[in-house]
Amino acid sequence: STLMLFVLRNGGVVVGDRDAHKPKLHLAQVCYFGAVTFAARLPAVAASWTSGRPRRRAGWAALAVLTLLCAACAAWSSLAHPYLLADNRHYTFYVWRKWLGRGL
Repeated sequence: STLMLFVLRNGGVVVGDRDAHKPKLHLAQVCYFGAVTFAARLPAVAASWTSGRPRRRAGWAALAVLTLLCAACAAWSSLAHPYLLADNRHYTFYVWRKWLGRGL
């Protein structure tokens, strides 16, 4: 396919600065995906709460543990891309500088 030809000819999928685009373990990204997915599913979850089905305590305990794990991942596993810290034209620069980057 065309993608395979590009990867073979380019020596990888990176276009541009290879030093700034190295693969790294980013556990917080998985948690961000989970939070967005949960928010998207919230109407369906709320509908099941009002349907009269019994609620399980284990579900709340699992949600609490998952929330704590995601908070720990966000606190200790967040990565700052070099370009994020260098470009003050975008709101993500200010979000990182004011809230997310504190303590790192």
